[in-house]
Amino acid sequence: MEEQNIQVYIEPSNIDYVIIKIKEETIEERGSVYEATRSAWHAKLSTAEPYKYVLSVVSGVVREVYEVEKWMQGSEDRIEFIGHDAPQYIVDYFKGKMIPEKYRAKGLASPFLYKKLEEGEATEYVYDKNAYVEPSNIDYVIIKIKEETIKERGSIYEATRSAWHAKLSTAEPYKYVLSVVSGVVREVYEVEKWQQASEDRIEFIGNVALQYIVDYFKDKMIPEKYRVKGLASPFLYKKLLDDEPTMPVGEEVIYTEPSNLEYIIIKIKQSTVEERGNVYEATRGAWHAKLSTAEPYKYVLSVVSGIVREVYEVEKWMQAGDERIEFVGHVGTQNIRNWFVGKMIPEKYRVKGLASPFLYKKLQDGENAEPIKL
Repeated sequence: MEEQNIQVYIEPSNIDYVIIKIKEETIEERGSVYEATRSAWHAKLSTAEPYKYVLSVVSGVVREVYEVEKWMQGSEDRIEFIGHDAPQYIVDYFKGKMIPEKYRAKGLASPFLYKKLEEGEATEYVYDKNAYVEPSNIDYVIIKIKEETIKERGSIYEATRSAWHAKLSTAEPYKYVLSVVSGVVREVYEVEKWQQASEDRIEFIGNVALQYIVDYFKDKMIPEKYRVKGLASPFLYKKLLDDEPTMPVGEEVIYTEPSNLEYIIIKIKQSTVEERGNVYEATRGAWHAKLSTAEPYKYVLSVVSGIVREVYEVEKWMQAGDERIEFVGHVGTQNIRNWFVGKMIPEKYRVKGLASPFLYKKLQDGENAEPIKL
């Protein structure tokens, strides 16, 4: 195939990548494109670490695209990565296309090149053209915004959070907001508080949602029902059509035991959450347990139907009666929440015969455990 007949990809505005140029003979020697690409390269680890994608390039054409799980030191002055195939929509965007001329210019001796945007260069937002399936366990509001509003206000969050014609009491039960530009989810926020912005407008305060929720929605099209002509409002509540398929988000993932964090699992019921008004009050007390045994444990996982609903950092364990205890605490850091929340507890905590709702972390012989960044 002649070079001039191969399409050159347009730089993506939302994907940062490293180009690694390899040769056909290296693929044959190492047995696969992945093994030929992943190691070992003269580069600085700290510079490479922010880049989450690698384009494997042969003779100027993208042969494969990998999502990096981890960059690591391969030897004193070389690095390598561990990864897997990138999501299909990202692979489709690059694979089989020519890298831009700036990466093919004579004098570029290094086979390891970082993405760079030149002044005034055209870019394109890369997204999954397949719409997400409605989640059965997440209620959200869609807020449609424009690129120019993001530029005016300085960020997607500020362009999304206010101020909207909507009724405060109607919005308050919705804990998530999808920020949507041209039909594509650009970010997902977890709402801390809805509030009145003016007499007939509302706004929210929040943070970027947990990673597994962001991954489910971000860069995907919203379903057709939210894109039909005649939907004048930019503020739309989630709605399910009759017989529309749904799926739970996050429930199939089991967390890996952390090696550097000790916790107690407290199993509660959804009915208790509703009775006491929130997950924290339903979790914190009062439990049949020995105070001296619980005190070394600084974290509590609040679990409903086998799924971690929240993680609390314990400030204090205390006696709640002759033979019951309770704790006072606050929500854990975002890194810790990302590790646990929305994920299934391991099977060892779900086996039949575990009558107690109050369980201490335990590691089994040979069980894999990894450190959390605290």
